[in-house]
Amino acid sequence: MKHLLTIFILILTLHVTTLKAADALPEYTLKAAYLYNFALLTDWPPNQQEAEEFNLCIYKSDSLGKAFDVLSQKQISRKPIKVSYSTSLEELKGCHLIFVPNGNTKSQNKQLIKTVKQLPILLVSDDYKLDEVHIQILQSNDRLIFTINTKLL
Repeated sequence: MKHLLTIFILILTLHVTTLKAADALPEYTLKAAYLYNFALLTDWPPNQQEAEEFNLCIYKSDSLGKAFDVLSQKQISRKPIKVSYSTSLEELKGCHLIFVPNGNTKSQNKQLIKTVKQLPILLVSDDYKLDEVHIQILQSNDRLIFTINTKLL
C-alpha cells in the first residue's frame, strides 16, 4: 500500500509539472501556431496557389530570434512552408502571409501597408496600434486572442 501511495504521488507530481510546462509555452510559439492555423483555414486566390512553397514572412523581427522556424516543418495545401525574416519591403511582395511584430515604427508600418495593400497577402500583427491588418493577435488576461478585421477581407 505504501508503494502504491508513493507511485500515486509521483504520477500526480509529474502531471502537475507537465501542466505547468504547458502553461509556460513561449508567447511566440503560440503565435506561430495561430499563424499556421490562419494560413491553413484561409481560402487563397488561384494565383497564390500556383507557388511551389507557402511563403510566411516575418517583418522587421530582430528580437524574435527564430521562434517561427518550427513552421518550416509543416505544409499548407501540400506545399512546404518557407519562413523568411525580411527587412526589405520589396522581399515581402512574394509572401502569402506577413506577420508584423510589435515594435516597428509608425512610419515603417505605414510603408508596409502601402506596399502590400493591393496584393493578395494575409497581414497579421500583434501590435495593438496597427489596426490596418487583417488579423490582430492580442493579449488579454494572460491569454492570446485574435480579432479579424472583416472590412479589409
